[in-house]
Amino acid sequence: MPETVTQPPTAQQLNAKPRLFAGAFFVATFAVLGTSWFSGIRETFNVAMGSVLSVAFFPFNLILGLATLVLIVVCVGVIASLLAAEAGAALAIDAVGEGVASAPAEVIPVASYYRWLFSIRHPLFWGTLAGLFAGALILLALIAVLIYPGEAETARILNAAQKRIESTYEATGNYPVPTPEGRLQLDGVDVLDGFGRPLVYTVTGRWKLKSYGLASSGYDPQSVEDDMAVSGSMKQAIVQKLLKSVKETFDTIINMKKNKNAHP
Repeated sequence: MPETVTQPPTAQQLNAKPRLFAGAFFVATFAVLGTSWFSGIRETFNVAMGSVLSVAFFPFNLILGLATLVLIVVCVGVIASLLAAEAGAALAIDAVGEGVASAPAEVIPVASYYRWLFSIRHPLFWGTLAGLFAGALILLALIAVLIYPGEAETARILNAAQKRIESTYEATGNYPVPTPEGRLQLDGVDVLDGFGRPLVYTVTGRWKLKSYGLASSGYDPQSVEDDMAVSGSMKQAIVQKLLKSVKETFDTIINMKKNKNAHP
């Protein structure tokens, strides 16, 4: 029987793998970046990075899921044992919980999974995975540079504006009136968030039932996921003022007692 001769790979075949890897890498990377333009940077980052981590840590995710299932079964068994009227029923439920909890961790073939994963040689697989990871890292950098500083500044502005609104109420007994466009003006100037957009300011209700809301649409005005807001009401302000008055009264009484004891 003639022997089968294995032909060595040609130069064209050897050059094809890097090209396939590079093609899959750039397609996946630009797909992540393009998707973020329509779906939001944070949402796309979570999906891309979650996909990579799911592949990288799949056995541990499975172990965590099974551990959670065991914990739920044990908790149900304990609760059922406490509620069971007969000792036999309680023992049976305990036996079920022990049986599930005694399942060996070796049922999750961690080493076998990683041997199979690293046995994959196709450049499209690794190129796509690397592209997803690179796209997620680029989005993370954009979040750190463009979004986090703006959100921190917005939080500072909201806090300062809320203090001005509350101080105006304490001085005049009313909240500042929103502009016709639904904005907050302080010292004749619209208050802007950390991204340079006017804050949305609303006042609702009448008399002691008035309340206000101050909100920023965040980095992406089309999404509500990154909105930031503060609010307050006259009823809340009255309660706070009452608590402050009670505290001041108690402090005065305590100080009077201390002075009396110091100078009998």
